[in-house]
Amino acid sequence: MKGKVLVQGLVLLTSLMMLSATHVLAQDFCQGDFNYNGSVAAEDVTIFLENFGRSPFFNPCPPDGPAPISKSGQGVSYEDGDNGDLETGVAWPNPRFTDNLNGTATDKLTGLMWLMDANCFGTKTWNDALSDSNGLSSGLCGLTDGSHAGEWRLPHIKELQSLLDFSNANPALPSGYPFTNVQSDVYWSSTTFAAGSLNAWYLFMDDCYLGRGNKSYFSFVWPVRGGHVSGVDNTGSPCTQPTDCLSGYCVDGVCCNSPCDGLCQSCLASDTGAPEGLCFLITAGTDPYDECVDPETCDGLGDCANP
Repeated sequence: MKGKVLVQGLVLLTSLMMLSATHVLAQDFCQGDFNYNGSVAAEDVTIFLENFGRSPFFNPCPPDGPAPISKSGQGVSYEDGDNGDLETGVAWPNPRFTDNLNGTATDKLTGLMWLMDANCFGTKTWNDALSDSNGLSSGLCGLTDGSHAGEWRLPHIKELQSLLDFSNANPALPSGYPFTNVQSDVYWSSTTFAAGSLNAWYLFMDDCYLGRGNKSYFSFVWPVRGGHVSGVDNTGSPCTQPTDCLSGYCVDGVCCNSPCDGLCQSCLASDTGAPEGLCFLITAGTDPYDECVDPETCDGLGDCANP
């Protein structure tokens, strides 16, 4: 009984979060999956409160966040009170990355999707790095993901830094990373240097060194997609393909805030009672997509059960 109450409490928490976050794009922690294990369960409530420190009733998922700081990856301590001693920050998912088997890998910590081949383009000037990244599409660089030109971009400096593991070097990436052709060298970011617009920020992937250089220099290119992208949020609008949606997810004929591919989930308000375009659990006692085996129907908790 206690477990059932906890689960029901989490469903209520998730409902409140989603109702207060009509402009939030796909991010697992705004769906209740705070431990990134692919399911919503009672322990997610504790993780949410401990790691994010937000009230479940007062805008827990605002449009531009929460954006918690993750652990650095450094686990060795050299002095009391240093990074390796305290290991502050949000814990990394394990495994950190998902190989999507289509030429991409998703970072489960940030939700960003990276090109699997970290050296498809060789070295480029900054302007060419921007245009080559933006022109990337399925059929190029080993991609079979159905993506179109304009969906990929050169990462900004914070996105590029999010890949780093400060306990490693050559390259400074988390152990077990799935990427290929990673260069222990300089990668461009899309971020211009504020004190001199002829320069842009770059990152040495071998030792985490951050620097800036003239945009005419040649550096490596590592495209990314996903995350918060500026634009008019059209969640809930009619769509026919992913590129119609700022979120990148066209589900059940509407722009959805997530892939919404779990059992007894839908993006349609008529199926869930939640706002249109917000993935949520299908109403108990119904089974609009025949996901359950008769006589079972969706139970309102993301599973099938006898009515």
